[in-house]
Amino acid sequence: MEVADWKKFLNVDLGGKKMNPKEFAEKISFDPEDLPEEIKSYMEEVLGSNREEFLKDYLNDDIIHVTEAVGCLRKAFIVRYLIKKGVEFSEKNWAIFRGKLWDRILSPLFENNQKPIMIAVKDEYGTFFIKGVYDAVVDDVVIDFKTVGSHQLSQLPKEHHVRQIYTYAVAMNKKPVLIYISNKSPAIVHLYHPERLEAAKKIYEETIERAKKLHRALKGNRVPEKERSGLCNYCPFAEFCDLIRTTKDIDSLMPTFERLFGGGGQ
Repeated sequence: MEVADWKKFLNVDLGGKKMNPKEFAEKISFDPEDLPEEIKSYMEEVLGSNREEFLKDYLNDDIIHVTEAVGCLRKAFIVRYLIKKGVEFSEKNWAIFRGKLWDRILSPLFENNQKPIMIAVKDEYGTFFIKGVYDAVVDDVVIDFKTVGSHQLSQLPKEHHVRQIYTYAVAMNKKPVLIYISNKSPAIVHLYHPERLEAAKKIYEETIERAKKLHRALKGNRVPEKERSGLCNYCPFAEFCDLIRTTKDIDSLMPTFERLFGGGGQ
């Protein structure tokens, strides 16, 4: 893929209005209360219409997302537990939805986009599936879009992003590409395209094992052990992590989580 291929990113059709990706990237970094109305309405339309589908997987212990397996297993468990308890992760939690909004805008620029990958795995609880959704495929390349702050550009690529795209690449027998989109730089700020997949195969197997670990935790209703990493700096549960050892600890913090993540309950 040549740089010239990316000229199609020059303009994005957002709710019938053309917006330059750089302008859009700058605006999506704002607090959601300050977002332009055209972005708010588009977000409500896209996320609202897909909310039920989005939550369905998280209510099914036999579907583990690739993003969960390559990230913090404890965080994945807590998020699922809260969803099952009826806590709503609303649009005001902008960091949760920003990447998904970008996916909906950029992926349709490619003919082959937003299709699921399902990997069947067995453990002592039976067969479950590891699910991923790639953003785009062009020829022998699988692409994933990621949003980052401009201050993070020197830290790319992020390890969990590499693990995610490597898992897709091995499962699909494709070459992996990460495209990073900064909030204060031109739309495409970093293209990561490793040609060799030897390391990817090892990471793929590690992802399978981590998915098994999360599956066992969900089935046994046991909170996974704490995993310290750079992701802790961005985790919404970081200040509570040391307090959570069992599901009873999550229950005791439920009023706090409802307040933080939008409230609501069954």
